[in-house]
Amino acid sequence: MILLKDLSIKYDGLQPEMYFALGVASALRQDLFKMNTVITSLLEGHHNPGSLHPKGYAADLRTLDLTSVERQSFFTSLRAELEPLGFQVIWEDGPGATAATTGAHIHIEWDPHDGKHFWHFL
Repeated sequence: MILLKDLSIKYDGLQPEMYFALGVASALRQDLFKMNTVITSLLEGHHNPGSLHPKGYAADLRTLDLTSVERQSFFTSLRAELEPLGFQVIWEDGPGATAATTGAHIHIEWDPHDGKHFWHFL
């Protein structure tokens, strides 16, 4: 199951690619730990310049409920599933990781490079 950390999380305008990525994250957490996925940020909040959050192409996932070993396992598994499809999966390890990072989390964004796309339209 996917949960929002609270009512401040705005998802109106979230792009279809991100719904796919969040579904993958949710399935992985259930398979690995039998735990729900908690979204800590989507379109709202303060983000770094050039962030894809305001455009609906990024999501942050809670990791404080995981041990360090579980965090690494989840992060590695998520990267293995999503990066070949054009997503970037980034570990932000807490305040100072970027100018706007306030806590440790996994950041996922749809920002394909090298022509990697999993959506094909006719």
